[in-house]
Amino acid sequence: MLLGRAAGGADAVTITDFAGLFPAKCADLPAPIQSRMASPRAYDAAPREAMRLLGVLGQELDPWETLRTMARTAGIRDESLLWALITAARAAGLAPSEVNAEWAWPHDAALGIGAQRFAFRRALTAFDQLFEVDEIVARGLLPTRRLGPPPVYDSLGAPAHATSTNAYRRR
Repeated sequence: MLLGRAAGGADAVTITDFAGLFPAKCADLPAPIQSRMASPRAYDAAPREAMRLLGVLGQELDPWETLRTMARTAGIRDESLLWALITAARAAGLAPSEVNAEWAWPHDAALGIGAQRFAFRRALTAFDQLFEVDEIVARGLLPTRRLGPPPVYDSLGAPAHATSTNAYRRR
């Protein structure tokens, strides 16, 4: 109903039109409209929900939203774990099919130690689990291969190698 009033009907709204009418962030709206908003936070969540509605109506979605929708449809309950990966990949301009180990693990290492890195690693694990859903693989939303396990780092944060030597090791 809201979409129909705002844009002339849900079946008449293209993704480009939608993005122009409804910027992703409340802060991107003209000031007079912002001042009438009850909650900028609620507005910031609304475009994501409307994009899901457009997907249900058969409009093409952002590939990340398509991936999340397909994961939910397949019964994956923890698709929200992907959010840390989605945020980082979108910032890097990557679609789900472009995420690879060469990007993911250096990004992981740059996050340092803490909650962000923990959330990102959980997202990478959840992303790899999507390879178990045939419909998602067939849609071409995933890269050609899994990300695999994270690299191992030594206590100084450098990549640990099975053949590395320590000059201070006792003989």
